[in-house]
Amino acid sequence: MEINKITFDEIQKANESIKTTDIKGKEYAEVNQRIKAFRMICPTGTVQTKMISNENGICIFEAMIADENGKLLATGTAYGK
Repeated sequence: MEINKITFDEIQKANESIKTTDIKGKEYAEVNQRIKAFRMICPTGTVQTKMISNENGICIFEAMIADENGKLLATGTAYGK
């Protein structure tokens, strides 16, 4: 499936498949659920992660999401102690 040919219905179906977890009163979609939805829409896309920093017990990571043609779709960062 080409990324340009994805329909709203396909995106809606993928979003509806995501299970959320209540964290401090807010619904949170865990990474495994977001990846599952991404694979429904872009089965041959890629998710690359790398550690940017690991200092004083704090790790910072970056994620890069690309379609099957290598076109960068999104990036994100997160940290953990």
